Amino acid sequence: MSASVVVLALLLLLVAAWAVPELRRRPMGAKARAEALGEFAAIPGGRTHFRWFGPEDGPVVVCVHGLVTPSPIWEPMASGLAMDGYRVLTYDLWGRGYSARPLRKHTADLYCRQLSDLLDSQGVTGPVSLLGYSMGAAIATTFAAATPSRVDRLVLLAPGGLGCDPGQFFERCCRLPVVGDIIWGLHGGDDLVDATGPEERFPALPALIRVEVTTRGYLPSLLSSGRNMLAEDQAGAHKAIATAKIPVRAIWGRHDRVIPLSALGRLAQLNRNAQQSVLEAADHGLIYTHASECLKDVRAFLKR
Repeated sequence: MSASVVVLALLLLLVAAWAVPELRRRPMGAKARAEALGEFAAIPGGRTHFRWFGPEDGPVVVCVHGLVTPSPIWEPMASGLAMDGYRVLTYDLWGRGYSARPLRKHTADLYCRQLSDLLDSQGVTGPVSLLGYSMGAAIATTFAAATPSRVDRLVLLAPGGLGCDPGQFFERCCRLPVVGDIIWGLHGGDDLVDATGPEERFPALPALIRVEVTTRGYLPSLLSSGRNMLAEDQAGAHKAIATAKIPVRAIWGRHDRVIPLSALGRLAQLNRNAQQSVLEAADHGLIYTHASECLKDVRAFLKR
């Protein structure tokens, strides 16, 4: 057997090791989307799933979720703000929830274009209050820096972009081309389910994650985000936001193991006018474990 044949056989085995588990997962198509609440926007890149909360004439608030959790993670916040008269938009990022799974590098530019196209599709032309959680905060930061005329104020909850520890297993998979894809495809789902924590933290979350990890395109999207979006430092964007004088509120968890509290100090150096607070009993899941405290903080900031 020639060396070229051996190499070809090994390559085919590698492709199969990655593709077979992924193909066994359910596709994100019409059948899966029939379960969804809300609506879909056909924008460049694919269909984006979104929901509106609150009165149609209310001030617009847009919520951007994080790396792992799809848009339902915002429901307590969105419902609370809707009761205050805000018009709240939540949506699924590419590769999550019921949105499309584009086979592209998941960069800040890709996610910002999705947000811009979604706002355009909904006729949102004026500046909005933009809320971002974890990786979603990094997306919101990039978007605000690039298009300051579209953002009235910025709320960052456990924000990525200034330091991040996503976990040793995920980080190693991100660093290993090909092999990392295979290992993540085989074991990433179990890792995420194990990391979700008990149901009492947010009863709907474990079921949400179990559905996500069994849906085609989700795990590759996370890995691509880790290699691209999360690898981008947001220092320049925060400086641009400070220059544009966009009001910023950052909310951190004292016991957050994903986003180190040292990032608070970095933000203070980059934007002296950024308002910041720390939830003493919270970790990275503050948006759902301490939803009422987060909502109270956000309400006060938006009313200023």
